[in-house]
Amino acid sequence: MRSHTLLTLGMATALGACAPARLAVPAPLASAPRLTVEGRQGDQRSPTLQFGAWRVSDVRRSWVRGSGLDVRGGTIGLDLDRATQRYSFRVAEGSGGSWEAECRAAYRHDGVALPVGTLATDEQGRLECRFAPASGPAWTLVTRQRFDRMPEGLLLAGEDTLRVRGLDRFAGAVPTRGLQVGWLLLAGEGPVAAVELPNGGAVWIDTPPNAPYRRALGAVAAALLLHEDLREVMQRTSGG
Repeated sequence: MRSHTLLTLGMATALGACAPARLAVPAPLASAPRLTVEGRQGDQRSPTLQFGAWRVSDVRRSWVRGSGLDVRGGTIGLDLDRATQRYSFRVAEGSGGSWEAECRAAYRHDGVALPVGTLATDEQGRLECRFAPASGPAWTLVTRQRFDRMPEGLLLAGEDTLRVRGLDRFAGAVPTRGLQVGWLLLAGEGPVAAVELPNGGAVWIDTPPNAPYRRALGAVAAALLLHEDLREVMQRTSGG
């Protein structure tokens, strides 16, 4: 877990040097309105959120449940960490019916403790969400991340499939490995939504009016804004 101190410092440095830093949103999505998130203010524990016509309410979040094992013998040992968290919320676009969302985040870190520090042998993050509208099929979001690579996943409902991936680039800057600043959702090869994490958050959504996944995008954006990076939580609680 100690290796992530540099990641936290890198995020602070980037935000301080690029005030305000903005997500590098690919064309043609960049021409869509930038929906500023109200109520987040950098805190994923906000009870309500709003961006554009979407309003998020009834946010409920469990405590982070985790465990750690640090066993050392001589010059070598094991450093194992596990964490999970559940959260739920409702989200509605305008006067439309609300969607019920339930999410579960999980994190695991396996490392070998050496005299010079901890060498990670496996590190994984996972997010699973289920979005249930008032009528119609439910949507499922699953993302996975290994080490400091950007997370990737799918948003599914029947035969409808969208791809989800993390973004590591601010506008006008080069990518920074392991420094996630947003998310991108794609239908086929075309970007249809993006979520900016710093600066209180922002959302871009650009879909055809009759797209079956339009309302699902608002629910996914809310889930990603509310998602708490368990890797950083474990870092803070371990004091490393």
